[in-house]
Amino acid sequence: MMKRRSHRVYLLAAALIFIMSSLTACVPGGGAAMPENTPAQTKGPDTGNKPMAFKSVDSLKPEVYESLSGFSVDLFRRMNAEDISSNIFLSPLSVWLALGMTYNGASGGTAEGMAQALHVTDLPIGDLNSDNAGLMGILRAADPNVQIAIVNSIWVRDSFASAVNEDFLSANKKHYDAAIEALDFSKDDAAGIISDWVEDNTNGNIKDMIEPPIDPLTVMFLINAVHFKAPWKQAFDPKDSRDGVFATSDGEEVQVKYLFRKEGNFGYMDDTVTAVRLPYSNGRLEMVAVLPQRQALGEYIEELTPEKLAEIITKCGETSLALLFPKFKLEYEAELNDVLKAMGMAEAFDPVSADFSALSEQFGTELYISKVRHKSFIEVNEEGTEASAATSVEINRESAPMRMEFNKPFLFLIRDSKTGAILFIGTVADPS
Repeated sequence: MMKRRSHRVYLLAAALIFIMSSLTACVPGGGAAMPENTPAQTKGPDTGNKPMAFKSVDSLKPEVYESLSGFSVDLFRRMNAEDISSNIFLSPLSVWLALGMTYNGASGGTAEGMAQALHVTDLPIGDLNSDNAGLMGILRAADPNVQIAIVNSIWVRDSFASAVNEDFLSANKKHYDAAIEALDFSKDDAAGIISDWVEDNTNGNIKDMIEPPIDPLTVMFLINAVHFKAPWKQAFDPKDSRDGVFATSDGEEVQVKYLFRKEGNFGYMDDTVTAVRLPYSNGRLEMVAVLPQRQALGEYIEELTPEKLAEIITKCGETSLALLFPKFKLEYEAELNDVLKAMGMAEAFDPVSADFSALSEQFGTELYISKVRHKSFIEVNEEGTEASAATSVEINRESAPMRMEFNKPFLFLIRDSKTGAILFIGTVADPS
């Protein structure tokens, strides 16, 4: 279910609001403390950003960037198609990392479907893991004046903890800095403990991530949280802010507060699109906003591709323009099950067909994804931008009943169970 707003603001972004440019130099990453698999006694696992190995942008495989870009645009385009009149704000990076951890537990056709959804069919899982670790480190260290927190955690029902494969936990600890915590999901405060962890790691912006009570069938939550706060490289003067009219996608005109800056804006305009790049702090991170001129926004997004987006971003900066840009504050939430199924990973959600044997050798064929939930927040004002997002992948265990398939010739009869008298008897050789 989505939280709706009366008018829509569109931020075109590859990962959260991050569009990375000039990613150079070796930078340290961040890590998380890894508690043992014992029942939680505290508010949640520690996820301090501890340094990982140094890694440069050039050392990451270009396939990872291409896959993340493809996944980001694909996910956003499909979410927009579901609801073209409301505000939408996603962190593809958050969804990507939460599903990346889950992907380490998938096997067989389930893994193949997840690879298709993530746009990584030609990328070995080991390469994906190591480059995601590098990507998190690069982003965390992108700008010392920008707050970027990227944290992951895995919460396991305490009675199921012994059934989780150690290789699965080790891969997610090593590559995703995932904190692991066993927790009694039957306790009244279990959902609150996990939600508090998310809230603590998003500066209080993402609340109530896990809805109580936790389903008795749920055995695991894989969670990513992202928080971003940055000042503009060139702040907008509050004295220049002004009231103005915003034309919504419904044709309504609403009064909003606009930021205004006469010069220093890196933009691009032609008869099809207006676009602007708004750099933060040292210029490494930036917001990119795109306004279609001829097409309705929904039509434009439907035709959007990573290549088209990259071309627009490249052209931004060709012209110095005065800028009028709305101040806004949004909250958004959505369940991503249907969209992810359509992207290729339907089997992962099927209680009968899903195979998570790499997560649990003992019970892998009884595990499936029951819900992927995403929540996000953003505020844009004269000083800069604050944005947060979280993604939760919920894993359930349900012993599927043995299925009997009468798919070849069979005998049948109708009888009285008390006397044993057979009223009718026959065979079906061809039911068609």
